[in-house]
Amino acid sequence: MLDEDLNPPRDFSEYALVNSIEVMFDTCTWRVPEVRVLTNPQGRPLAFVAITKLHNIAKERIGLPVEFFNHQLLDLDYKDPAKFAEFMSEYGFIGPTFYAYEKSEKLSGALSGLDPYNHEAVYEFERKFGYMPKAYLSCHALDWHDIGLHYAELKSAFSEIESKLDAAQEGKTILSELKIRGLVSIERAQYLFEDWLYCVKHVQAMVRCKTPQELSEALGENEEGVIRNCIGAQRILQRHLGGVRPRIDILNVTENEYITGRTDHPQGSFEQALALQIWNFILESKSGFTICKECGRAFVHKQTKGRKVQSRSTSVFCCDKCKNRYSQREHRKTEGYRLKQKRKAAED
Repeated sequence: MLDEDLNPPRDFSEYALVNSIEVMFDTCTWRVPEVRVLTNPQGRPLAFVAITKLHNIAKERIGLPVEFFNHQLLDLDYKDPAKFAEFMSEYGFIGPTFYAYEKSEKLSGALSGLDPYNHEAVYEFERKFGYMPKAYLSCHALDWHDIGLHYAELKSAFSEIESKLDAAQEGKTILSELKIRGLVSIERAQYLFEDWLYCVKHVQAMVRCKTPQELSEALGENEEGVIRNCIGAQRILQRHLGGVRPRIDILNVTENEYITGRTDHPQGSFEQALALQIWNFILESKSGFTICKECGRAFVHKQTKGRKVQSRSTSVFCCDKCKNRYSQREHRKTEGYRLKQKRKAAED
């Protein structure tokens, strides 16, 4: 046991040590590939592909911006494939957790040799690579003509982007060559993203409400279904928290800092980090949260540009954007602003 006068560093407050899971649990790094959109000849988006160098060499990310789920996640127009691809290129691939990273050398050959209308071959491809086209996400009976057409278009688009990728890499080496390593349908990626929106919506309501009746009113759902839906949000988090593990820190008495010895460090994922952050928010909100004066969302830490780590916030706004939006709207109500607009109109 350490001597009582050997206190932890000052930035580790008692609150953080007791409550913050970021102190107690590892946030594992994850690979972030370049993500591009595959389209059919008519320009209709079919799938997202993840592109990295040989041996899955991609940029790595650890952690997300403060309360990412309250800002960047909710602000994304995920129905726009180009914006969605840009989002995943920044934060991480959404879909099968890199089945293709494990089987990257087989993806191109498996798809190029696939007979789109051979049911057994299609099933085998999907089993290996976790790929799921639109037909499987609906409640209607499977239409093998539509599935075959989808795979025929996918093969063509895949071959085209591979050719363009190869042509653009003059002087490539075995270490620098870029290849397609991951594949997820547009519809499945959007479907999985909507799971997260559903999760955040219900977590926000559970933080603010104490009874099923309050939850029902806040979410616009009947009381019979609201608990079931909240349990659904809980299951989304549980599904992605399976790889999270406690972290052991050692205090270096001489330097007065913590040393974390890492062995057999697991590979994380964007969705794991997101689930971990939402879990931390739930835990911290028990000690108090604020309702943003502009957007009405519950928050614990204000998100501000230019700072990587935010302390517990006493602001009435969840971010600078909300603060500025509120200030501008209030300014437009002032007599001085109205007079300025009248003068400007008269000059025009």
